[in-house]
Amino acid sequence: MPKFRDLEWLGMDDAILYAEVERLDGEMASTPLILRPLDIYNLLIGKEERDDESLGYLHKITAWFIQRYGDEAVWDGVLSRDPVFFRGRVHLLEIIHNGVSERRGLDSFLKRLEDDGKPPSLEE
Repeated sequence: MPKFRDLEWLGMDDAILYAEVERLDGEMASTPLILRPLDIYNLLIGKEERDDESLGYLHKITAWFIQRYGDEAVWDGVLSRDPVFFRGRVHLLEIIHNGVSERRGLDSFLKRLEDDGKPPSLEE
């Protein structure tokens, strides 16, 4: 599939962009909703493009999804949830993109332990 830049579509009417987003959204219905905006951005704009103009398109695509699907389409910044064996139990540690959220997964994990009355020791 040609990229928007290849077709010189950048700078054209948003209606063209949104029509293409809607078409691709239908084609990608089996892809989890939270992943579709970035996948569509990568298809249309390209993974390597990160200038202000291209990021503006990412924001437009994301806004389209939020308008269409509501809060379900809002990315929480979690890149992965990794199992951590701690105190004889398996816990999930969230790896969070710092550009989306100021909270960090390790900080949240340690706070949960503290809230449960069992803060980790320096040895742990």
